[in-house]
Amino acid sequence: MSDSQKNTKPNVPNLRFLEFSEEWKESSVGAEFELYSGNTPSRLDKNNFSGDVCWITSGELKEHYIGNTKEKISQKVAKDNNLRLLPTGTFVIAIYGLEADGVRGTGSVTTCEATISQACMAFSSKGRVSNEFLYSWYRKYGDVIGIKYAQGTKQQNLSYDIIERFKVYFPSQREQQKLTAFMSLLDQRIAIQNKVIEKYESLIKALYRIFIPSSNGVTCQIGDILKIGSGKDYKNLTSGTIPVYGTGGYMLSVNDWLYDGESVCIGRKGTINKPFFVNGKFWTVDTLFYTYDFINVLPKYCYYLFQTIDWLMYNEASGVPSLSKSTIEKIQISIPSIEEQTRVVRVLDNIEAAIHCGRQLSNSYEMTKKILLAQLFI
Repeated sequence: MSDSQKNTKPNVPNLRFLEFSEEWKESSVGAEFELYSGNTPSRLDKNNFSGDVCWITSGELKEHYIGNTKEKISQKVAKDNNLRLLPTGTFVIAIYGLEADGVRGTGSVTTCEATISQACMAFSSKGRVSNEFLYSWYRKYGDVIGIKYAQGTKQQNLSYDIIERFKVYFPSQREQQKLTAFMSLLDQRIAIQNKVIEKYESLIKALYRIFIPSSNGVTCQIGDILKIGSGKDYKNLTSGTIPVYGTGGYMLSVNDWLYDGESVCIGRKGTINKPFFVNGKFWTVDTLFYTYDFINVLPKYCYYLFQTIDWLMYNEASGVPSLSKSTIEKIQISIPSIEEQTRVVRVLDNIEAAIHCGRQLSNSYEMTKKILLAQLFI
């Protein structure tokens, strides 16, 4: 690859394979692709979802390729509901519910015959621009498109009229093929890395069931082995180096701390089912409890023990999930000897370290992809 002559040729990317030099053509999505939006068969009839035709929903468009779906319909149901059967290689994006986490800017290329829900839109090339090229183009611009052009107050949606007008630049078929093959290799590596992380996550959950609770442990209540502290408002503090945590994790850094040491944080309100471990000086907001003064239990073992508790079962609110100190303190647990705790922590820490490294590597791949998309596509 080489830098293009972007000063003399405006319609070329910043980074390019050496054998290509001609300018890219300018067009629109509507001019180069046939657009199609799907439908949802009635859920009142369960037989509607008992076939063998893949029916794609917006939440399933997570990776480059999609070859299977959670729900399937029959060809008769597809025909009765005017659902078009899309061929292998069709590009599909999410157009409804773009305000939800992980939905905006997502899309996949089909590897089987499929149809789509009304929350999706499919693209079929008219010949000059490949579906795979549009996939990469959308990976570059989809998130921005969703933020800038989605309509609606509560549910953010994209419409046919908006999408068809988007400008798209494209090179020759040969350059398209080389670009998309290159990006596909990177996507495959990302997918493999994510599968590795999933395997480690499955492994550590299985080890939780093996190691915790201990059959040799002493039965007690959580309140017998630790104390629970409440978070506080941080807005009167100034910027600093001490992390502030909420139920979703790190928020910002301030100049003071509530506690200094190892602790397991538990959501008081909102996300109550994802305890996490912290060590050192920190501050927590009022929706997040922290733990301290551990008795006969290692803080890290306590963290792993808390991963096995169904916290939603102890929810005390009908609306936003909530927990109280008294409820947490009364939960019955089993605590083994410090020696056994140490062995368990050593094993689980190794798996957690592998997961952490795997996520860092995956993030690195994603950043590399983002940079390449910015440089290789106009």
